[in-house]
Amino acid sequence: MSLMDGVSYAGNSDPAMILIYGEAGVGKTTAAASFPNPVFILTEEAKGGFRLPAVNNGRPISSLNQLDDWLRKLMLDDHNFETLVIDSITGLDPILCGDVARENGWFSQDGSPSIAAADHGKGYMKMDDEWVSTLKRLKGLCVHRKMNVILIGHAEVKSVSPPGGESYDEYRLAVHKRVKKFIEAVPDSVVFLRKKIVVRDAGNGNRKIASGGRMREACFDGEAAYFAKKLPGMPDQMFVQEGEFFQKVKDFLPNYTGTLPVEPVAAE
Repeated sequence: MSLMDGVSYAGNSDPAMILIYGEAGVGKTTAAASFPNPVFILTEEAKGGFRLPAVNNGRPISSLNQLDDWLRKLMLDDHNFETLVIDSITGLDPILCGDVARENGWFSQDGSPSIAAADHGKGYMKMDDEWVSTLKRLKGLCVHRKMNVILIGHAEVKSVSPPGGESYDEYRLAVHKRVKKFIEAVPDSVVFLRKKIVVRDAGNGNRKIASGGRMREACFDGEAAYFAKKLPGMPDQMFVQEGEFFQKVKDFLPNYTGTLPVEPVAAE
């Protein structure tokens, strides 16, 4: 076999897994719903008057067994859905932790399931394993069913005190701190979504007025105030109108036929 016979493009042309996180009301669900033919798996009640195509008759799931059943159906059954949305990954976190604790008989003194009740940190290690397995199954829908997978996460504000530096606030994905690294590592892109805020002088001394409309800022490259990561070619930030997220990012997705070379060189 010659050198060129063994050369192909690294990477893949599978649809993307994208994590979109931000504060409440910023438009995360609207952004996810803009992807082609979405179906939702809800882990919490839908808010804002949305009418979403959701499994489980539109009700939030309450166990890992339910999640596994619906993921199996999406993998094996005939359907026309092109995008799976988990809304939210933050809501899935306590479901997963609770099921892991119940399955292993770990309960706190008040009788509630708790992975912290396990000896020698076994509960946390089991939680890690279950999260990795869940993320692999979700990624499998990208690979084998060619579906986009969108994870929605809530953001929380945490104070950071670096050694020798000044303290500052940081937006973080609101999940258990141990599994945050897995949830941020597996997706192809992590997007921090925030409102575009305009601050103007109210005309009465030092008073300022902050206002924001339907415009949102999608942040694809991380900085001290938030974590993000981008696909090749993505800008650091992009302003998007509500409901137009997919139209703005589709050219950067690995399965889109526009800008990225994804076809491998055939090997004899």
